[in-house]
Amino acid sequence: MTDGYLWFEGIPFSVVGFSSEVLKEACAQFVIKDEDTVLVTYPKSGTNWMIEILCLIHSHGDTKWIRSVPTWDRSPWIETDMGYNLLNEREGPRLMSSHLPFHLFPKSLFTSKAKVIYVMRNPKDVLVSGYYHRTMMKLCKQPESLEQYFQWFIQGNGECFSHIGLCPVLCWPFSYFVVYLFYSSSAHFPHMRESRQLLTLGVWLISISMLVSSSIHFPVNDII
Repeated sequence: MTDGYLWFEGIPFSVVGFSSEVLKEACAQFVIKDEDTVLVTYPKSGTNWMIEILCLIHSHGDTKWIRSVPTWDRSPWIETDMGYNLLNEREGPRLMSSHLPFHLFPKSLFTSKAKVIYVMRNPKDVLVSGYYHRTMMKLCKQPESLEQYFQWFIQGNGECFSHIGLCPVLCWPFSYFVVYLFYSSSAHFPHMRESRQLLTLGVWLISISMLVSSSIHFPVNDII
């Protein structure tokens, strides 16, 4: 631990809920299976919101699961101490989340047929959300001001993780096994009125449903 962070492979993590041993083992040895669904995000980009959607798809709209089981248990984080242990004890198909950048992700993903969803958000919104979340939770070193947090953010230290500073998606290159979604546009679905927007919503939800439920490894970007 240095300067209030847990450093791993040059990336600062929170000292709460993370350990070097689990991070190392998760990145090198964790096995992602063909039937798994993996949600990847830069922090504060709509992770929990997407987990709720995915869980409802998995349960065919039944809300009992999401009302009775906490988010971290329904979709454990691969890189956290608790999440890693939960996933290793769980039978498939599994739903899991991660903030890990591409180069640190478990290598087993790239030889599996697992479905991956990457949610992106406007960096300006990520910055502001991250700042208030950080000052409220106090899990990492605290910024003296939003201006100082902005400097940390563009250096890749904004939320204890780094997906390459202000352009996190560059760390997750476009691929045939990843579907890419934008939180900024999809988060306003309840307010949509125009038919074109509603059509976009329908295609978006159908795409996720097909991705989650399909047992076939198909080029999901072709249907977006």
